[in-house]
Amino acid sequence: MRNLDINHKGFSTFLALGLIPLSGFATDIYLPSLPSMAKDLHVSSAAIQLSLVLFMFSNGISQIFIGSIIDSFGRYKVAVASLAVFSITSFMIALVPNIYLIYAMRIIQGIAIAFIVVGKRAYFVDLYSGEKLKNYISLFSIIWASAPILAPFLGGYLQDLFGWRSNFYFLGILSLAFLILELIYSGETLKYYHPFKVKTITETYLGKNKNSGFYLRNYHFRNQLWVGCGIQPVESVYY
Repeated sequence: MRNLDINHKGFSTFLALGLIPLSGFATDIYLPSLPSMAKDLHVSSAAIQLSLVLFMFSNGISQIFIGSIIDSFGRYKVAVASLAVFSITSFMIALVPNIYLIYAMRIIQGIAIAFIVVGKRAYFVDLYSGEKLKNYISLFSIIWASAPILAPFLGGYLQDLFGWRSNFYFLGILSLAFLILELIYSGETLKYYHPFKVKTITETYLGKNKNSGFYLRNYHFRNQLWVGCGIQPVESVYY
């Protein structure tokens, strides 16, 4: 396993920050294209909207177990594999426009995005501490929050110029570019690996499941899960 080259730490951190908006872009970039997709695929608007629900639901649910996986197998390999999967599925949606294929690909994309974002959060914890970590986490949050605002504008522009498929070509090309840069400049940041023991991990999560405060405090997980279920998230006093 190739560890992160200290000389590439700065650019690797820039890449980590650059990957954060991928979640928002994957969610919202094709919102302006929903009517066009429904017309082109000869399905109802509700059928197209279901692809968004499936993406967000799989993204939220998968975050339950991702932490254990990246703590056992590392951040780098998982991030590279997830970027490759996300890029391939984006191109498949654009090239083979079938609603059931889109459903399957969006579920896979939700899981891949969760691996990428959770892994990049862990990246900062691995490399930074103290005030520098706090600053990066704040920047992380700002970038993550801005992506859903910017994505529909870009998606609408692509829709007007090239049609709905261009949104997924854009996602495929963007993730492929990040994949190449990750392979060149990034590396493993996890210092201590935890053995992947299904029984121990299951017992840990069952314990967390009994603690409702765990889910109430996990703001991102809660909102992703609620939105995936079609429920508008609200602020919690536990956050």
